[in-house]
Amino acid sequence: MPIRSSEGKLVERVTTSEGGYIGVVFSDAEGESLDCDQMNDSQMEAWGKSLGSLHTCSQVYEPDKEIKRKDWRDGLDHIAVALERHSHEKEALMELDNLRIWLYSLKQTKHEYGLIHYDFQQDNIFWHASTSQFYVIDFDDAMYHWYAMNIVAALADVLDNKERDSSRQVECFLRGYTAICPLDKQMIEHFPKFLRFSKLYSFSRILTALEDSDLSNTPPWYAGLRLKLITVRDEMRLGFSNPW
Repeated sequence: MPIRSSEGKLVERVTTSEGGYIGVVFSDAEGESLDCDQMNDSQMEAWGKSLGSLHTCSQVYEPDKEIKRKDWRDGLDHIAVALERHSHEKEALMELDNLRIWLYSLKQTKHEYGLIHYDFQQDNIFWHASTSQFYVIDFDDAMYHWYAMNIVAALADVLDNKERDSSRQVECFLRGYTAICPLDKQMIEHFPKFLRFSKLYSFSRILTALEDSDLSNTPPWYAGLRLKLITVRDEMRLGFSNPW
């Protein structure tokens, strides 16, 4: 829950010599953070149930029309704008065209499409052992998309792990999810394409973050972070040439 400042505001804006800052504070999320490698079968299932419960709520949630969240079209537009500044990224541009055609071909029903968290990963969920439930934070990236996209985004690290067989983890997650919320078989078949959206969207955001990033007089951690983003960008780029 958001906590009000001493001035009674939920959001505080502060101007400093370094620029403007916007600050918010939230109450603690109970529980502990778990990596996938730490999760047993019942926790993976509970993770799936938690996301299924969120989608069940999303199906009936009606936000204020003036503050409606962005949707997947806005995501495609963000990618397009970023790639316009990097026109040499030919494979990424082709990937965008393929994704656009595919996404516009999908049907949108209340059982398959709605407001999703989009970042339902381990760093945003906290295991509460006494209730066998996860507490969720960080809805900053929420958007209107297919619920299958939320599943794929949550399991992205599991699905993309080439070094080990993650089928059991996915099976446990989906068993928990479908116990709460139905999932069409065709949507499961679309998981690889939703993963491609997630990667291209992340790629465009990394491109944007790296623009004008070759700075001097930076703190010690900056060079390591920049190198990490460059490495991830280059690895992602290799996947765009894979056939559809």
